[in-house]
Amino acid sequence: MTARQRIEQLMHTWYGFTVFAAVASVVQAALWPFAPGLMFSPVRLALALVGSALAVTVAIGFSVVTGVFGVLVVAMLGRALLARSSVTRLLLLGLSPLLAVLSGVSALQQLWSGVSHFSLSPLIAAAVSTIAATLYVRSFRVLIDPSVKDYTR
Repeated sequence: MTARQRIEQLMHTWYGFTVFAAVASVVQAALWPFAPGLMFSPVRLALALVGSALAVTVAIGFSVVTGVFGVLVVAMLGRALLARSSVTRLLLLGLSPLLAVLSGVSALQQLWSGVSHFSLSPLIAAAVSTIAATLYVRSFRVLIDPSVKDYTR
C-alpha cells in the first residue's frame, strides 16, 4: 500500500468516526431526560420532559454542528497531508500520542461514572473516547511509517 493510499484510508476512517461520534452525541442528548436521577419522582420526570424539550433540541443541533465541524477539520488536515505537508505531519505526530492518552483517561472516567451511576450516557461517551484513543494510536502509526515520512518531505 502506498503512502497516499494509507493517508486516504486514515482519512476515511476519521470521517466515519466523526459521523459516528456525532450520532452518539445526538443519542446522548435524546437520552438526557431519562437520566436515573429524574426517574425517582413521576412529577420530576414530567417536569423534566416538558422543560427539557428545548434543551434537547438545542443539544441535538449542537451535536450536528460539531459533527459538521469535525468533518471539515478532517478534510482540511487530510488534504494538507495529501498535499505533502510535513508541517501538518509533525503537528499530528505531536498531538496524536497526547490525545490518545487523554482519550484513554477520559474513557476510564466515563466508564466508571456510567457503572457507578447506572447511566447509559457516560457509557456511550466511554465508547466514543475508546474508539478515539485507538484512532489516535492508529494515526500515529501511519504517520511514523517510513513511506509516509518520505511522501511528506
